[in-house]
Amino acid sequence: MNYEYDITGKLVNPIIIKCAQCGDEFESYYPTTKYCSAKCRNKSRYKDTEVTIKECLVCGKKFETKYVRAKYCSKYCANRRPRELNLTCQTCGKEFISPSNQTKYCSSKCRKKEVKTYKNICRNCGETFISEKYKKVYCSDECLTEGKRKVGQTSYKAKGNQYGGVEKREKAFKKKFEKRYTQFKYHSGFIDIDSDFNMECKVCGHIQTRNAQKVRPSRHKGLVCDNCFKLLQKRRCLINVLNKRINKIIREIEKDKRSREKEESRKIIKKCIECGKEFVTTKKKVVCCSKECTKKRANNHKDRRLRSCKNVDWSITLSKLIKRDKNVCHICGGKCDKKDYTINDDGHFIVGGGYPSIDHLVPISKGGQHVWENIKLAHCYCNTIKRDSEVYEGLNNQLVLAI
Repeated sequence: MNYEYDITGKLVNPIIIKCAQCGDEFESYYPTTKYCSAKCRNKSRYKDTEVTIKECLVCGKKFETKYVRAKYCSKYCANRRPRELNLTCQTCGKEFISPSNQTKYCSSKCRKKEVKTYKNICRNCGETFISEKYKKVYCSDECLTEGKRKVGQTSYKAKGNQYGGVEKREKAFKKKFEKRYTQFKYHSGFIDIDSDFNMECKVCGHIQTRNAQKVRPSRHKGLVCDNCFKLLQKRRCLINVLNKRINKIIREIEKDKRSREKEESRKIIKKCIECGKEFVTTKKKVVCCSKECTKKRANNHKDRRLRSCKNVDWSITLSKLIKRDKNVCHICGGKCDKKDYTINDDGHFIVGGGYPSIDHLVPISKGGQHVWENIKLAHCYCNTIKRDSEVYEGLNNQLVLAI
């Protein structure tokens, strides 16, 4: 039969199937289904099993089951079963509590007592000893080493080999080892070709153990000192750390060079609006050469009286006026002192009487303008006496205040 399936593996249209257990017809989207329900499936599984009568361990009722491992009549009794059982130890006979029936011993001591032990005779010293292994021959490690030496001496002497004893074999092994591995020196511990021995590194003097099979020509891998290998790893780590730091420093230097090159390429030569000096900057909006000039310019712009004027020349500064009038007061004819000032503890700038100031010939309150033609240099003291009055020349070129 050809069926049409979806992406999920279901049939597009359901099929009518006959149940293999009860014979009823039912619809399904899977052609491999045989049973209409879970009951029919369970009945088919236990069709040939015999029904047995058992007694519940919790309530004591008798019930019929087809399961061999059934112990409880219902799920209610299974949930009420005791989680801890009272059992007796097989060795000491004490009662103990455990969650499973499989435990036989109350402790590890009782378990070890039940382990089988055997009485053996040591081949070296001849004393009897107890062990769990049936084929154990030596009672201790010392007897084992002495027994190996005796067996090795007898076997070599019986064969008539030129290396008759342990000392001769040790010398021969030492020659072979030091000839093959020139970096190391034999130390001690050789018994036979299958035993371990101690070797000493000629570089650092570290003693380590290896197997004597390393002398055989079939072993192509070389020997490496553990201490030297650790030192090499530490050196590599330090070298990597140093390389990283050097690379960081190089990157920072390159960044500084690039930034300097960019700054040099952006540099512009400008003229200060306040003092008229030439200065170099990287910013297009900068107009003044220093902080003092910027403060002076800001103070000029902040003057509220100048806002009432129609014509204001913002290029007017005190330093330019001093150069123009040659540092001479136009009221009294004396020279101005630019150093006649004091700075208070609070940082306030206090001006003296001889300090220069800008004087308007026609005061701003009477319609004067802030223009070069209407401005002259004057002492602060003279300017305060004059205030809003006008000055004109009288007889003998003498200045007179118009009050």
